[in-house]
Amino acid sequence: MAAHVDALGLVLQPQRLPLPGDPLDPGRAVFTVELAQALAGAQTPLTVEVDIASGDVVETEAGDTAVQDHVTASPHGAFRAADQVLQRLIASGVAGLCAGAWCDWGERLADAAPADRRPWLSRRGLVDSTGVSKPIAEAWDAVVAREHALGESAPYPVSVDVESYYASLPDSLLDVHASWNAERGDAPAILD
Repeated sequence: MAAHVDALGLVLQPQRLPLPGDPLDPGRAVFTVELAQALAGAQTPLTVEVDIASGDVVETEAGDTAVQDHVTASPHGAFRAADQVLQRLIASGVAGLCAGAWCDWGERLADAAPADRRPWLSRRGLVDSTGVSKPIAEAWDAVVAREHALGESAPYPVSVDVESYYASLPDSLLDVHASWNAERGDAPAILD
């Protein structure tokens, strides 16, 4: 369907991407954007909502079972990752960027469903629940502090059979990601 729209919006949660590697590796975000550009068509403008969960991670009790938050990054780790992700997305031809959430959820909401089972959902803001800026806000401040030229769109793969790609998921995603890593990534790919 993406090939038939005038513009495409993508919600990108780097820590939740089902790809191998470090969850906050900026290459994973760039790969996802380039794949979306390929599936939509190179001329379709792409806007990306970037959603990085950050904050202090503690194990919490939800009923009889402990809830582990494997998504939330440390505040300074999220800042470093967001800074790299945002800069690389700008260079990759993204027409617009926006943050996924302005502020973290307050205590009452963070203790209720669905955040009681998925704490990272309540930690996606640029400011904490009291309105104090989190380190990740500094990465966004750096992006909006100056005007950027739109980078050249570089869809990957250059040609893709959309129907075959979707019919073969999730294997096709992993295959294209391995191929992208071999050509553009920072680390060599391992193909089975």
